[in-house]
Amino acid sequence: MTTGVRFEPAALLAIAAHGGALYPFEACGALFGLRAGIVTASRPLLNSDRSRPRVRFRIAPRDYLLAEMDAESRGLVLVGFWHTHPNRAPLPSSTDRLHAWERLLTVIVSVRNGEAREIAAWKLMGANGHFTSVPVTCEAANGDRSRLSRFLDLAKLTGGTR
Repeated sequence: MTTGVRFEPAALLAIAAHGGALYPFEACGALFGLRAGIVTASRPLLNSDRSRPRVRFRIAPRDYLLAEMDAESRGLVLVGFWHTHPNRAPLPSSTDRLHAWERLLTVIVSVRNGEAREIAAWKLMGANGHFTSVPVTCEAANGDRSRLSRFLDLAKLTGGTR
């Protein structure tokens, strides 16, 4: 059984803002936490795919290294990566499967008309395995809840159901 992932509201707000700002292109970023299963921060990363940035993303090796260094400097660990699917469901594609790492979360956010609408988390099971859905939760205070209400409601509905 796959345990869930809990997002701090600030991390979700950062993901929603960056993903919405880059719409209709795929946006991506790194996820940091004190340990696996808790995301306390997000770092936006450059989508270095220049051939098809509306439907693909790529993280350059240098950006991966900088994300690792950023996590370490904050006393955190890199727990995974997120990217958006503009106008598509947050389901992993064959390309997502090809580039996923077994020990890291793959988080996909559906962005429609510039607004983050759905979030789903996935874990690769075995180097040549399949994706398993990871339930998503967030403990949001009242102010954060109003800014994230639609996104959080959909996260709770979609996390762990696919």
